[in-house]
Amino acid sequence: MNSFIINGSNSNFYTHFTELIRECKSFSFSVAFINFSGVQLLLDSLEYCKKNKIKGKILTSTYLSFTQPKALEKILEYENIELKIYDTNYFQKGFHTKAYIFEFEDDYKILLGSSNITASAFKSNIEWNIKTISKKYDIFANEMLNEFDTLFKQSFKVDDKFINQYKEFYAKNKIKAFSY
Repeated sequence: MNSFIINGSNSNFYTHFTELIRECKSFSFSVAFINFSGVQLLLDSLEYCKKNKIKGKILTSTYLSFTQPKALEKILEYENIELKIYDTNYFQKGFHTKAYIFEFEDDYKILLGSSNITASAFKSNIEWNIKTISKKYDIFANEMLNEFDTLFKQSFKVDDKFINQYKEFYAKNKIKAFSY
């Protein structure tokens, strides 16, 4: 069964996300953008995963210079999470995915839509997402996981060396707000 998820007064993307991450066996996220405000919201859930040995993979990107180095540094503190970044300049392709795949015993629960890892996307922006459940043998889940694995293998491991170089890149290319 599919569920439509929006940020409203009774529920939001964050509510669904935190419920799933605390119940899953493992997780794989592919998101274009991660900023520190989003990571801050997830600290309790990330600590829970670390304490309960729930492993995860997070794939993000350099697309539009939006992912913040400070957010990457914080995620690196969690040894149960493998963090990689898709370099859109290197591959000469945009990267705009937003998929949160949570593995359970017999199935995957997947959040797919428009929400990146930012506080506003999790709680207040106009965002459209679906929650779907796919059995482990379903074609849908396997195609998504295969694509995730392909992109994850192509991407660069985020470590201290990468972060230092990315900080310089980010400082030069940070998106400035438009003012008329």
